[in-house]
Amino acid sequence: MVKQEITTALIQATKKQDKDSINTIRLILAVIKDKEISMRSNDSSNEITDNEIFLLLKNMINQRQDSIDLYKQGKREELAKKESDEIKIIENFLPKQLNNNEIESMCKEIIIDLSINDFSGMGQVMNELKNKFAGRIDMKKASTLVKKILSNNI
Repeated sequence: MVKQEITTALIQATKKQDKDSINTIRLILAVIKDKEISMRSNDSSNEITDNEIFLLLKNMINQRQDSIDLYKQGKREELAKKESDEIKIIENFLPKQLNNNEIESMCKEIIIDLSINDFSGMGQVMNELKNKFAGRIDMKKASTLVKKILSNNI
């Protein structure tokens, strides 16, 4: 399980006294714990799934990328570098990302499986991609590709 992997990485980082990794991994575990607490209050299962963790990690990366853009606009390169370093640490816990060709073939496959012929079914396709490939797929790229595929089908 990914949560156990992250906990093990925290122990290893602590032994190496890698402060940046320790801080980032603790932050990841705090986000996971927060999600587990919110799941308990919503009467859903107590255990967080790997896919949910992958989505949390992707959100953390997106937040850091937004911060990098803002820091670069404000000419704060040292803060942008810190965020970039955190992204690298977070990415270690994500599965291998699908490339554009793989994303396109998965999009086409799901569109065919769901018998989607127009843009009204785009939400279904995106939801299916999110469920099957959480953490492994860039949803922005997937959205662009689904739109392109659906516009060619019309």
